This record gives sequence, structure tokens and C-alpha cells, in this order.
Amino acid sequence: MTLPKLAGSDTSSLSVNQYRWINFWMAILGQLLTPFPAFFDIRRIYGKTVVAIFPDKPR
Repeated sequence: MTLPKLAGSDTSSLSVNQYRWINFWMAILGQLLTPFPAFFDIRRIYGKTVVAIFPDKPR
């Protein structure tokens, strides 16, 4: 037995539109933040500061 569909009860298009907007804004953020990869990699930042403070070969 299938239940009758109510008018305006199609929510599949709503979820598709919601994911479309998420993808759209993530693409924009990805393009804007691509030049700053170290911003997201704390280990890389920490490693660079340690190397800068304690270099292997003193000059």
C-alpha cells in the first residue's frame, strides 16, 4: 500500500539545493584559502619554528 503524496511534500529538491549551496561556498573558500596551506597544518608551522630556533647546522 502506498500513501498518497501531499502537494508540496517533495523535499528531495530542497536537499539537493541545500547541498548545491554548500558545494558552492566550499569551492569559493577552497579557492580563497589555497595560498595558505600552512594555516591548516599546525605540525608544519610547529616544525618550522623548531627548525628556526634550533638549526641543525649553526652558521
